[in-house]
Amino acid sequence: MSFDPAQGFRLGPFIIEPPTGDVVGADGESHHLEPKVMDVFVCLARHANELVTRDQIFNAIWRGQDVSDEPITRAIGELRRALKDSRANPSYIETIPKRGYRLIGELRGLEDPESITANSLSGPLPDRRAQKWHYIFVMAVIAVIAWPANSFLTLDQPGEDQSPLTDGNSEPDFSIAVLPFANMPSDPVQIGVSSANKRPTENPDAYALYLRATAASNIFDFQTSAVLFRQAIELDPDFAEAYEALANSYSYPQLVSRAPAEAQMLVLDAARRALVLDPDLAFAQALYRSALLERHMYLQKVQAYEHAIAHEPENSSAAGKLWVALNTAGYMNEAAQLATELVDRDPLSMSANLFLYTSLIATERLDEGRAILSVIEQLHPQVANWNRGLMNIWNQNYDLAIENMQATFMQWAIPSRDRDRLANLINEGRDAATGQSHLDREIPLIIATAPSEIQPEFEGEMTLFYLYFGFVDAYFDQIAAFEPSERRWSTADKLMFLGTISRHFGFTAHPRYLELAETLGIVDVWEQRGPPDFCRKRDEVWVCE
Repeated sequence: MSFDPAQGFRLGPFIIEPPTGDVVGADGESHHLEPKVMDVFVCLARHANELVTRDQIFNAIWRGQDVSDEPITRAIGELRRALKDSRANPSYIETIPKRGYRLIGELRGLEDPESITANSLSGPLPDRRAQKWHYIFVMAVIAVIAWPANSFLTLDQPGEDQSPLTDGNSEPDFSIAVLPFANMPSDPVQIGVSSANKRPTENPDAYALYLRATAASNIFDFQTSAVLFRQAIELDPDFAEAYEALANSYSYPQLVSRAPAEAQMLVLDAARRALVLDPDLAFAQALYRSALLERHMYLQKVQAYEHAIAHEPENSSAAGKLWVALNTAGYMNEAAQLATELVDRDPLSMSANLFLYTSLIATERLDEGRAILSVIEQLHPQVANWNRGLMNIWNQNYDLAIENMQATFMQWAIPSRDRDRLANLINEGRDAATGQSHLDREIPLIIATAPSEIQPEFEGEMTLFYLYFGFVDAYFDQIAAFEPSERRWSTADKLMFLGTISRHFGFTAHPRYLELAETLGIVDVWEQRGPPDFCRKRDEVWVCE
């Protein structure tokens, strides 16, 4: 065995994390084990596919203690529950009558490159035509994050001449020191030796791909960035920073055409690999923790990204994650200040300007928002035109909104029937009496016009029109319909973010908002950091506007 099971391993579709006590399934659902139960698991894993007698387990776990057979029996039962295994027809833990147990199945170390590159990280470069749709519809709904727009970033195919930015003298300093988290679970990864190298890789071709992937990430074209980061990893399997950046790409599920629970597992894979290679990568730590935390632990998620920025102040990806977290928790003004700092750092960054624009609109600083929109127009006219359409919807200038949005559709060569369907959605969907049923009927039709690989994203994005047109109850019903769970990522989490930044449509004043904030653990953030921009505590009860 080339790895230490005590540091983590895979068993079939499961990720086993002894340092945290978690067994994570393929659907992202996690089962937490008591320390002694996990110790039994590790003991069996050290002797995988071999008989392990009860005496061996006693000597390894309870040496010198006077205990009965009951703890082992209970531990095996708990392991089977975590693995959804059966004693009668075992897939993972086999009972050898009157002798002991055998762990069966293929075990792999989490640091095994095959765990990532050969399976979950495969895939071709995304289809450019589909990305046009993807970009337009995501920008259409919220004006919140810059999603992919390949028309202003040329990404050459592998094997072509690389950019002059790949000069060997251009590598930044990636050496950092990280302090422990406060109020967080114990570190998930404490293995490997932190690299002292200032170069992220010695392979120039891998570094060229890394730079191009980073450029794609900076405009939120995560489908392309994920492919390019994977190609960089294939050239240099020890490229820790590429694994970290890949984990970030997968942390935007719909933008890489993945189901949220599947993307969650990919984040765990890539971040864990990055930390095996370099445990001091603070952003990888934050991504890993965010993917592993239970759904109600939003305070710890905010702390994770604050920690990453504290130790990597120039990491704009970590800042983007914190920006989303702050907005979701209701600290819109603080998020606006963070976006301002990002624009000051890079005035021509599309993502930074869109962060700032969204923050200004969310905080109702419309004149400042229009000024930033002028900057965005210089960077990408179609994006600015679409956002003017959104602003007109928010201001109830619906004819202008349709004109703005249809002009963008024409620029992207979207068929006229789909342009008309959007106009119909805006005109009919806002009718107080019939609008909700119209949205119920038309939104699935609009989703169906999109390429299949991005339809799951549309299902979440188009839901926001319920909120825009005053059907707030229906919006909350849609959140509930996505079946948010304790351990698995879901579109419901994204709808919480979108609703909060669009709060002036009545989302945060709705009675169901506080219930959802409590479920997500956002109330814990308020208790720790102080009230958000729109809530106050009165007689020990939170009241939101």
